[in-house]
Amino acid sequence: MSNSATQPPFKVINVGGGLAGSLLANGLARHNVNFEVYERQEKNSKREGYQIRLGEDTFIGMRACLDQDQIDSISKHFGRYSNPAETRTTHKSSPVSRVILQDALREPLDTMGKIHYQKKFKDFEICPGLHRDIVEVNFDDGTSDVCDILLAADGNKSQVTHLPFPHFYGFAYSF
Repeated sequence: MSNSATQPPFKVINVGGGLAGSLLANGLARHNVNFEVYERQEKNSKREGYQIRLGEDTFIGMRACLDQDQIDSISKHFGRYSNPAETRTTHKSSPVSRVILQDALREPLDTMGKIHYQKKFKDFEICPGLHRDIVEVNFDDGTSDVCDILLAADGNKSQVTHLPFPHFYGFAYSF
């Protein structure tokens, strides 16, 4: 009997549905990885818009996580110089509205039903499982979910990475 018949499918939980979390989730979807995204804000929360600049590292990440149609859809929103002669060749970056970019990255996740709003992270616990240890992720509303990998994409004041890791043997990255 194969292990796949007896153990649950591998799953990733991504806490944070901002720019980095949504981009990463699109990459997981593109590569057929089972995942869920939990975002603390409401779906249509009032967001202030401002422009950000995307550099070459961001474009590398976008090419790894998005299909060409998604990239083309986002690219049409990049700011343009009114005078091409003003373009600085030493700074390869493009301006874009943060709100437009975030909406474009979240739209496929909404369509798939993979992003859950108003889910404020509370804590997590590593639990022994039948075939492998699992991570139980708990939210302020009393709900929880389980996964194999918990990703912290909830910003520079991450609630996930500020918790102690009592039995942690790997690497921790926060997006």
